[in-house]
Amino acid sequence: PPFELPAIPGEPIALPADHLMLDLFREEARECLLTISKALPLLGSDPTAADPVQDALKQLRGAARLVKCAPVADAAASLGAFVRAAGASFPPAALDWTRYAVATLAGALSTDDESFGAWAESAAPSLAKAVEALAAAAARPAPAPEAALVPATVGPTPPAPLPAGRGEKEPVRAVHVD
Repeated sequence: PPFELPAIPGEPIALPADHLMLDLFREEARECLLTISKALPLLGSDPTAADPVQDALKQLRGAARLVKCAPVADAAASLGAFVRAAGASFPPAALDWTRYAVATLAGALSTDDESFGAWAESAAPSLAKAVEALAAAAARPAPAPEAALVPATVGPTPPAPLPAGRGEKEPVRAVHVD
């Protein structure tokens, strides 16, 4: 689905003196999502843009595990696997699913200790859908660069003719047989 990224606050979340682990998680998630949202537009064109995204997703996954929020940890792991598998070739549909996951994860930033559990429960189906789409995309092998340029109706490339003087007086002409 086409999705716009929500505005991720640039300023840290103010933590009360008696803050809990969920407060720390929300601040860590804000920082990670901010890093990811800044790098996402560059993923298809800048091969180095994936590095900060990978680091942020690892941090987010670890923070989610600490607060025992499996849907967020699973989404971060799937996003990380997809970014790794996609490399520099990040198709527009993949960016849409990534934006969708980030937009869903950003919902955690507006929760508090009492509403976080309800948010996690309501976000779980959306995150599972993104996890499924990204896992399927990461599992697909990338086409070889030359295969992507050859129309599907053309058969395999015939072998190159042997150069004259290498066992043959005349070059051998390759014949393509269907």
